[in-house]
Amino acid sequence: MHRPVRFSAEIEPLVQFIEETDGTRILEATLAKLRDGLSVKTLLTASALAVTRSSDLPPGHHGGPLHPLVGIHALHHTVERVSGEQRFLPILQHVALSNKHINDPVTGPYQLLEFKALDAAHASVSRLDDMAAATATTCSADGSTARSTSWKS
Repeated sequence: MHRPVRFSAEIEPLVQFIEETDGTRILEATLAKLRDGLSVKTLLTASALAVTRSSDLPPGHHGGPLHPLVGIHALHHTVERVSGEQRFLPILQHVALSNKHINDPVTGPYQLLEFKALDAAHASVSRLDDMAAATATTCSADGSTARSTSWKS
């Protein structure tokens, strides 16, 4: 049986914190961690891992599956330019948004499962083979006769 991807012992508890904390408490609980000295980089890492592992944002969602990840670099550097606790606002927003996506009935809960790695020495990856297989599958699915197709010119 497959199990969810697990991260290192240092980051896994924070990932679970973001996934499992009630949405009504996520801001105050996250702010408490930041006030206690948790690094912004560690918290952003945990937030990114949590939303990747436990939500499934559809391509039609503004920004698609990458939406929660694309601004992390900017968020991290914004914190360096702002003083006082105001600097935590972008981080709180990211964690709260990750938590929302994880616990939303449309985008979560989702599990990124752990799989055994393939033996790369015996793997064959070819975009042309993939295209030919997709064409054969499409032809058989729509009832038409599959023809011999060569993607190699």
